[in-house]
Amino acid sequence: MNSILLFAADCLKGTKDLAQAEILKLGKDTQIFESGSDELIIFSASEDYNKLKTLKKMVNIYYLLCFPAKGPGNLLNIKYMSEICLHIQKASKNSLDFKPKTFKISAAGSDSQTFKEIISKITHFTGLTYDKENGDILLRFRKSPNKQIDAWEVFVRLSSRPLSQRNWKTKNFVGALNPILANILYDLARPKKGDNLLNVMCGSGTILIEASERKKLNRIVGIDNNENVLKICKEHIDNSKHSEIEIYNMDATSLTFKDNEFDLALSDLPWGENIGNIKDNFKLYQDTLRELLRVVKQEGNLGLITQDIKNLELVIKSLNLKVIEKRKVYQGGFYPYIVIIKI
Repeated sequence: MNSILLFAADCLKGTKDLAQAEILKLGKDTQIFESGSDELIIFSASEDYNKLKTLKKMVNIYYLLCFPAKGPGNLLNIKYMSEICLHIQKASKNSLDFKPKTFKISAAGSDSQTFKEIISKITHFTGLTYDKENGDILLRFRKSPNKQIDAWEVFVRLSSRPLSQRNWKTKNFVGALNPILANILYDLARPKKGDNLLNVMCGSGTILIEASERKKLNRIVGIDNNENVLKICKEHIDNSKHSEIEIYNMDATSLTFKDNEFDLALSDLPWGENIGNIKDNFKLYQDTLRELLRVVKQEGNLGLITQDIKNLELVIKSLNLKVIEKRKVYQGGFYPYIVIIKI
């Protein structure tokens, strides 16, 4: 029987409730605790790595250790250091992606003599090499935010890189959507089993692949009018092994699909930041939504994400559309909105 341990997870701003809901699906023994932060989740769960690997809405997952210590120097206590190294070895053995060989630390004063000693002890007891910039296992040290106790917390990451860096993604594409947000956009659009999904302006395929991972849709179709981008999309689809995904070179404002061919549609619209131009967005958004209203069935949903919420809201008003959810999230220095529309 697996032990119940304390974990922590980083999440994106605006997504904590959804990330917590996903964590609670790990099993009846899972419990969420108050973290005091909208980007950190603290939870207890069974030490079941197969289940932890299924989490798609987290940036990072860590073992969370807490020690009664007034300062980081107290962590050199053999009892505390043994527990830290034990969890580093467990993370190394059961890493959620590939076997780590190095580690790095994140802490205030990480260049101090105290942390140099901590690094030396970890190197000695675990056999891992310290790599300040590119270490596989990330260790975070911080004083407990609970002001009523003198304690230090140690976070031991269970993966060698952020979980948002999906293994299938081998090419970087300017303006590509964070896979976590693609996963969340899919959920918020409320897909039903057997639905036909259309992803317009599919780019490098993030939304398509995140949707296909859920294994509940009948048909998944992506379109983009950039042939070079579609080549990247195809490579990512091939890497993901989801050969059922269909992709076509097509203009989102002039779709060749039949009326009512799809049950829902998703799109990471051009924001006018890295891609597109804000002055052109109103017409682009309007023409695109008119086509989606044609090809998506009545009672279907549209799931959209954009930083240019002003133009999107003007289009929604001009077309007299019903918004059933609007959520501000975070992506790479921007705060776009996810908007779900009921047709």
